[in-house]
Amino acid sequence: MVQMPQQDPVSFDIVYPLQTLKPISSQLRSRVQNEFAHDDRTWKDRLQNAVLSIPLTLSAELGKPKTSLGKLIKTKEGDVFPMSTPENILVKVAGQSIYYADIGKVGPNAAISMKQRVSKSGEKNG
Repeated sequence: MVQMPQQDPVSFDIVYPLQTLKPISSQLRSRVQNEFAHDDRTWKDRLQNAVLSIPLTLSAELGKPKTSLGKLIKTKEGDVFPMSTPENILVKVAGQSIYYADIGKVGPNAAISMKQRVSKSGEKNG
């Protein structure tokens, strides 16, 4: 069972092909019998640290300007497509909505400021 911060715990299975474990099967038996209780916490801690260290890419959609195919074909460098920006920008990870945010700036860089977590049903969490 793994529990990410502010999320419900979930269980998952790690599956290895039997052939890959045969060369070390005797070591696995002895570890299970002798060291399971001692190493279980260490293994869980290492797994949690590994999962929490996975790099993720956030995407923030600033707008969806509309145009026609004709205008798009005639577009040249310097042309501008006006668009309205939403009150809250939706931030996603791997296609999953996670936060509503405001757009801003930190130093010379554009930035997003997380405002509200998106609930599992897709509505704002107050």
